[in-house]
Amino acid sequence: MQNSKDTLHRFIFEDTDIRGNYVRLNHTIEDATQHQALPINLHMALGELMVASTLLVSTLKLEGSLTLQIQTNGPLKLLIAECNENLGIRGTVK
Repeated sequence: MQNSKDTLHRFIFEDTDIRGNYVRLNHTIEDATQHQALPINLHMALGELMVASTLLVSTLKLEGSLTLQIQTNGPLKLLIAECNENLGIRGTVK
């Protein structure tokens, strides 16, 4: 996590097969979008992709980094979120 106010918590319900992760990236997402005047829907899409990359990295326990990329021919050309093994996250919209 890049900011101490962002969180990732793992949880397990004892005596069941239920487990998961809770992630909150409000400050990291704000940092990633502060230099871009994004419409709210693009801001939310980038945030969701950044959360997804964080959840995948924390679940897969991979070495290196994971990049999620969405490319379209529409108004949103490119959406990228990258998370490394230390949970360093970055994202961009074009």
